[in-house]
Amino acid sequence: MNIDIERADTFLKKVKGLMFKRKIEKGLLFDLKKEKKLKASIHSFFVLTEFDAVFLDKNMEIVDIKKNIKPFKPLITPEEPSRYILELPPGKTEQENLEKGQKIHL
Repeated sequence: MNIDIERADTFLKKVKGLMFKRKIEKGLLFDLKKEKKLKASIHSFFVLTEFDAVFLDKNMEIVDIKKNIKPFKPLITPEEPSRYILELPPGKTEQENLEKGQKIHL
């Protein structure tokens, strides 16, 4: 994949995510290993632009992709449990030809 990725590796980064962003230039990777439920949902409250979300299992294999998520959507849930969530600029999943079952190398 040809994009800069930032890790949401602090409490503040995890809470803020993409909120208040008008343009997404870097991908944001969340590691959910400490979450109690593996089918964790995200939202797009206060995200001021569309974005794509890629849900990955513990082996970095794509288990679901949500494209062009609109701002202020309350619940975005993957079809299958995931360990990681990668939030990307809108259209990046299409541009990189990402699809379910594919393994990601970061």
